[in-house]
Amino acid sequence: MEKDKNMKKMKICMVLDYYYPYVGGIERDFFNLAKNLVKLGHDVYVISLKVPNTNSYEEIDGIKIYRVYSPIKNRFIACFFMIPKILKIAKNCLFIHTSTYGSLIPSWICKNILRKKCIITIHEVFNDLWYFIYKSKIKAFIAKLFERFLLLFNFDLYIVHSNFTKNRLALFKPKEKIKLSCSGIDYNYFNRKKTKPKLARKELGLKNEKIFAYFGRPGPTKGLEYFINSFEEIASKIPNVRFLLVLSTEPKEGYEYVKKLISESSVKDKIILHKSIPLFSEKGKACLRDYMAAADCIVVPSISEGFGIVAAEACALDVPVVASNTASLPEVVSGKYLLVKPRDPHAIAKACIKVCKGKFKKSKKKLFTIEMRVKSHLSIYKDLLNC
Repeated sequence: MEKDKNMKKMKICMVLDYYYPYVGGIERDFFNLAKNLVKLGHDVYVISLKVPNTNSYEEIDGIKIYRVYSPIKNRFIACFFMIPKILKIAKNCLFIHTSTYGSLIPSWICKNILRKKCIITIHEVFNDLWYFIYKSKIKAFIAKLFERFLLLFNFDLYIVHSNFTKNRLALFKPKEKIKLSCSGIDYNYFNRKKTKPKLARKELGLKNEKIFAYFGRPGPTKGLEYFINSFEEIASKIPNVRFLLVLSTEPKEGYEYVKKLISESSVKDKIILHKSIPLFSEKGKACLRDYMAAADCIVVPSISEGFGIVAAEACALDVPVVASNTASLPEVVSGKYLLVKPRDPHAIAKACIKVCKGKFKKSKKKLFTIEMRVKSHLSIYKDLLNC
């Protein structure tokens, strides 16, 4: 992307729950955004929570990253420890760009103390979907109430990644303040020609087995339990199948629940539970794109998605995708795919078996480039500074 000679250099303070090298779609998304803003000549300061094996301060690709330690692990409370650092850094910046969830209130507090403009990226608005996410009606009601509470805090502008989220947020915020900017995929990285699927299979100890994979967090909105509950039916039709679950260990409650489901599965010998895989690995070792390309199918069984970045990355790698026909996923998937009824293990199993037989929908690939994302953000930032 070429520099806009008419655009003045901006100092931007990003306040996020977690940041690179923390593994996650949101973290990758903001890393790519920040990196490209720096390339265009802007100064980007990132403040996030410190995770194990990271430095309190470092510069990566010109991005100045401050990581704040918190003795409390709950991110909603932990993010309050970032307030002193936000006040110190943001006072010299044009505006604050924050994101749901934990960093929302601390950013709002600092915005008002410093009298700075603040923009927020809203990844999802669940509303009544909480009752499908949690089995306990009481827990769902509390989650819905807490989300409504967070939505009471007003920001200058709101960024969303899909029309689905835009329409949901419009129930609570003025439409004219909601701006659409789809997540950006690094197509240079997620390039099938650059992958080494055989290396990933070798590390997994697999050769010709059919691999059905899941990549991401074991969070309550991700619907992973429905995929796991489909394993027995899939294995009954595809004897040489393996189920690869590449998971972060957070949230801990979700990770422990997944381990419990695996231990109770009648096909647990076919399940591979794997730790998160970095974007870039040591020489001679497989990286994230290699593992994704090694899969015969990637399953995205989400109950809700604000964008569905894993689905978009899988499509970029030309890997067949089975995804829930809900939320933003129909907006994102393309190439080789099947959409299925959400929260339905039988529907997932049926689709996976079809994919194994080469029976899937084919369409022209949808593109969500980083260049498009950066360009839309620059336009939104201009609107922010003018409002």
